[in-house]
Amino acid sequence: KGALDWRRDQYAIDATITGPLASLTINDGRTDLRSNVSGETSLQASAREDGDFWLKNGLTLETQLDADFENTIRLNEASVSTGDGSRFTGDAAYRLEDGSISLDGDLVATPDLVALLAPGATAQGNITGDIDLSGPLDRFTLKAARETPLLKFEDGSFPPMNIKAGLSGLPSLPTGEISARASNDAPRRLNAQLRSSEDGA
Repeated sequence: KGALDWRRDQYAIDATITGPLASLTINDGRTDLRSNVSGETSLQASAREDGDFWLKNGLTLETQLDADFENTIRLNEASVSTGDGSRFTGDAAYRLEDGSISLDGDLVATPDLVALLAPGATAQGNITGDIDLSGPLDRFTLKAARETPLLKFEDGSFPPMNIKAGLSGLPSLPTGEISARASNDAPRRLNAQLRSSEDGA
């Protein structure tokens, strides 16, 4: 359901599209009915046990959409949350011309999400921090600073850590630096320099 009203060189749009698995709402929107649409946008996706990890607990997206389907899709002031409480807040964009992405914001991963991503791992609290990701999906750059809680595994555990990463060439040719130190001032540190060549060495 929805409404379209002609406004000079474009249409004003208020609409809701509802399906069996998700609903999409655009309020105070604008569109040329060809390649551009913008507006206050909300997406509600139901939990799916057989879906990808980010859909297993359901997902809600709220953003200021600015989409040019011949160029770039931007999600400004985006807020993404899952049913377990994990969330991302920030800005994101996808360039259709070259398949590059950008993501810049704050991320919270709950113990439930950690268990989905790393079966056998148990987090004693949330993983928090910021993330800055940019570039094509087959060769992107990542800058991140994370605070992790106590992480338990079947054969051991990691103490709470402060982790920083600056990596390029992801996912197949990682190059850069990762540093980690125990957040309780224990004498535990890790500094790793990664180098990759085009042949994967």
